[in-house]
Amino acid sequence: MEDRIVYGIGVLLVLIYLWRQTRRDHSRKSGEPRKEPRIHTPRVRVSTYVDTNTMDASYARREQALASFKKSHQFPKDTDQALQMAHMAMEYYATNHGQDLALVRSEAFDLGLSEDPVERDKVLRKAIATYYKDRDDPFAKTVAVYLSLEHVILQLTNPLQGWKNFLGLQKLQTNWKAEEYFEALLGLQNAYVVTFPFSTMDIATKTKQDIGRTLELWHGRTAAHEHYETNKAYYEEATRAGQRYFAAVSVVDYLTRRYKFNPVGFRDELVMWCERGVSLIEPFLVEYNAQKAFDIYDPNRDRKIARMTLEKVQALPSYEVPRLSLYETLKGVLEGENDREGLARLHHLGARIRYEDGAEVAMAAPDVTESLSIDDITTMIEVKASGEKGKLAFLRKDGTPCSTEDAFADHMEADGWKVMRAEVSFWQAMFCLTFWDEIFTGMGTPQHGADIPIDLFRDETFYRAREQSIDQKFANLSSANLKVFINRQIGKTRGAWTRLLFDGDEDLLRYARSSIVQEFLEIFPAPLFAKIVYRIATNPNQNRAGLPDFIVWKEDTMKFVETKKVREQLREAQFEWLQWLSDENVPIEICRVKAA
Repeated sequence: MEDRIVYGIGVLLVLIYLWRQTRRDHSRKSGEPRKEPRIHTPRVRVSTYVDTNTMDASYARREQALASFKKSHQFPKDTDQALQMAHMAMEYYATNHGQDLALVRSEAFDLGLSEDPVERDKVLRKAIATYYKDRDDPFAKTVAVYLSLEHVILQLTNPLQGWKNFLGLQKLQTNWKAEEYFEALLGLQNAYVVTFPFSTMDIATKTKQDIGRTLELWHGRTAAHEHYETNKAYYEEATRAGQRYFAAVSVVDYLTRRYKFNPVGFRDELVMWCERGVSLIEPFLVEYNAQKAFDIYDPNRDRKIARMTLEKVQALPSYEVPRLSLYETLKGVLEGENDREGLARLHHLGARIRYEDGAEVAMAAPDVTESLSIDDITTMIEVKASGEKGKLAFLRKDGTPCSTEDAFADHMEADGWKVMRAEVSFWQAMFCLTFWDEIFTGMGTPQHGADIPIDLFRDETFYRAREQSIDQKFANLSSANLKVFINRQIGKTRGAWTRLLFDGDEDLLRYARSSIVQEFLEIFPAPLFAKIVYRIATNPNQNRAGLPDFIVWKEDTMKFVETKKVREQLREAQFEWLQWLSDENVPIEICRVKAA
């Protein structure tokens, strides 16, 4: 019985096989499409959880090292020792900037400084501001720094005077942020904390915070030097042009900062590394553009890339040249030295790779940027006084009291101008939206308590950690539809909270969606917008503040406007942004509002 069953099953299987063969043959003859076999793919569960333990551990080690560094620092024992160290630092500063300190002292002596502390303070502050305006001139800058030290000495040796302006210390904190001067700067900062513990200006509390930041900066510079040495070694070991190029970029980034504070000591090394990097630009661009042109799954991709030349990648529709920081750095040095031959060689390369216009302009004398003249860009309007003291000193046209800024806006709108508030919080929001992915990568959606990366306000550290992606975004944004881009970025913020977009009671996302901002995004040049947010990105801590209060436009005219009362002074950050905008040929204005 069992044999018959087995036999029957065998016959059935044979018949099924013959039937399927007949069906297959019939399908081929009749032209029916062949059905693809059904593949059962197992379900794969993908987790979106990001393990941040390694990152957290790295941050913890960094914070522990910083805490240890702060704890181990020894301050000078008294003010005399602090001033002695400061005098030595001043000698280093003069030497590092190629200046004769005796000539600098002679220039200061010619001011005829009074022995009376109040009069001496007044003359010193005015002279510091005057010389510092010409800080592109190394001698003028060195004189300004020397006078700043004299101002510090005046205050520390006259502690009962009731000082209200600490310009000298502020200027030293700006110009001594380098390894050669950190110890002396910290000594002076500590002397202020000890000497003015109960100042009405609360200088002790503010300076304690500055001490913490200075120690963080010094510690960070130590890590930056280690990173610099690592990149120098990697440059020698790397085999691909792109690898060597980016190693050179990192080295130059470090040397550029060192050159800023010590141009004599670091000039030659900076130029050498710039030239090394510039020599790699052509093969880097070939590699950069060829890699985008061929599918990563193409088995012949490497062979195809190896056959590409500059001419071939330039023929590709997708050919582009990202921002070349090495090129720009070398160009800046050569322009400063009026090296026409070097500029001509560099310009020839720029034209060849389509980075610069090919017009023969490089042999002409370089355009040297002049220091901005405040008087030349200052205007004045008269607005009725409200009779009130404090912020609401003026009257709108409808008779309601208002601030200086609102008085200006009211005046301009009555004259037919479109007026948009565009100071710190606005550009901070534009920076945040533009670089949303770069800022929050690895963090997840920002929320209260974890709304910014830990390195955001640590000088250049933020940019260095994201340099390649920020530079790429900058290159792409320059040719983007600005309005479409920003509105798309706004969509990424759903469910997020960060102080960069919610500043106190200001909802900057709502402001970004407002009609005035949307109109601005529609007409504002994308390349200039890209340059502004890029400048903020390179050092958010230093560059986020200082942009003018307003952008106004009417018909074909648009300008940036900073508003001030008649006697109100510009802050240093405001002056630096106005200088930068002027260098970019952007129309700027300082409007002083006078009570009528």
